[in-house]
Formats: sequence, C-alpha cells, structure tokens
Amino acid sequence: MKKAFKEICYGPVRPPRQHWPMEPVSLTDETMELRKEKVLTAMKHQGLEVLCIYADREHGGNFGYLTGFEPRFEEAVLVLHQDGTAFLLLGNESLRMGSYCRLPNTVIHVPHFSLPNQPMETAYSLKELFAQANLSPGIITGIVGWKLFTSTHDCNRQLYEIPSFLVDCIQEITGSKAARNAGELFLHPDTGVRVTNTANEIAHFEYGASLASDCVLRAMDEIAVGKIYQCRGSPPQEGNLSGRSLFLNHGPSRRPDLQGRICRRQKGGSAGEGGRLHGKAGNSLFCGSCQLV
Repeated sequence: MKKAFKEICYGPVRPPRQHWPMEPVSLTDETMELRKEKVLTAMKHQGLEVLCIYADREHGGNFGYLTGFEPRFEEAVLVLHQDGTAFLLLGNESLRMGSYCRLPNTVIHVPHFSLPNQPMETAYSLKELFAQANLSPGIITGIVGWKLFTSTHDCNRQLYEIPSFLVDCIQEITGSKAARNAGELFLHPDTGVRVTNTANEIAHFEYGASLASDCVLRAMDEIAVGKIYQCRGSPPQEGNLSGRSLFLNHGPSRRPDLQGRICRRQKGGSAGEGGRLHGKAGNSLFCGSCQLV
C-alpha cells in the first residue's frame, strides 16, 4: 500500500538515548544443550544420520551455533551424528579450540584446513580423515554451509556453497545419492532451528548490538577535522599514524597518556606517503586502535 506525503519537514531531531550495556551476557550451558537437541530433532525429522557443518572465517554461523566458536582464517568441519556424537575436524591453528568447544567432541587434525605454507604433512588422506569421523558408505548425510538456496529451477538440495574438494570427499565416502545440502535445517524461515531464540540468546546478541550501535553513534558525533584522539601503541608525531589501519575503535580509554591527531592532507601529500596518513577536510582518516577523547 502506497502512502502519499503532502508535506515533508526536515529539521533537527532528538538524538537517540544511549544505554551502554554494563557487561556481556554469556550463552548458558542450558542454551547450548537446547541448541544441540533442536538440531538432533530436526535431523531425525529430515531423515539425516549425520551432518557435516562447514566453517571458515566469514562463514561460521551454523558451526558456531553448536560449538560456541568460529575458526579464524582456517577452515573447519563439525561432523555431528544422530546419537549426538561429534567430531571436530580442525587445522593446525585451531586444534586447541577442541577443549573450548561447548559441545563434547573428538578432535581430528586435518592439516588440509591450515593456511598456505603451513605444515600439511599427514599420515592420512583427506578421505581417510573424514572416515575417522565415522562417515561410511550409504550413511544419509546433510552438508551445511552458510546459504539457503531457494531456486525454482534447480534442485536446491544438490547445490553446495562449501569448497568442492570437501563435497567431493564426502560424496566419495557416502555415495552421491546419500549426501545433500541441509542448510535449510538451520536457516529455513519457517522451520530453521536458528529462527527462534531464547531470552538468553536475545540478551547475548543485544549486548553486542547495543555496544556497536552506541559506539558508532558516539564516534560520528565526535569526529571532526583536527580532533584529538588517544592511540594505543607508540605515540605518533602530529600527522603521523605510523601506518596504522583506517578504522575507529571507540571505547573507554586505557592509555590516556598516548595521544595523536587527525590531520588535514598536506599539500602534495598522499595517504600512506612516508608512513603518514593524512585526511582531507571533511573526510579525515584515523587510526585503527584510536580512542576518541
């Protein structure tokens, strides 16, 4: 339904009231157990005997929903069986996270998931490592990435958004007819397990959302050409941010003794020239670890 506005008035409005959250709200053991039970119940309803849940730095939501962590830079796979048995397939740098996982698990070292130029020597092939997670021929397997496919022209259960070398490996073990995309188990808007949240989950997410939005608002209110800021690390000379990245991280200052300045672009200068990062009037650049005064 379209609405016609005869008159639109532009003018100042009251700023939103900031309410800094006092402390983070952690996900309880009861919440994590409920998540696992929801997933296992959904697996049973969909006739799935095992889930292979993929994660990497940008695509870890479904993995983290059960484990309580997401891999940084590396790849990882959670293999979850219908009886609740869980295996974590982790690269070199993530191996220690098995002990922090919120889900009882057995860790399997998969060097293939490590960063380039890291040691990848292993006594087992990738197929053999997945087999150690109790994948076997004919086992009905759901492959979970991070996207819900809704095409009306393709078979969405045979579209995969995880690396093909992993899909090929899983299907080589189980058989191509036994494996399918099961992202809808987590993400379907009507039946996905992540669609509904408990009070504990809402409070947990709200802490981060409130903190981020309040920080952005306060930062935007404070930014100005020539504004003094406080910076963690070596105190830069005026106009010299020592090559730091261009992000604003505003919060309570821990090093009030360190100060720098957002400066105007010098005539003939350029961003990054000689270790200097210069902003221009109305479009200042600032340090990635700075704290506004």
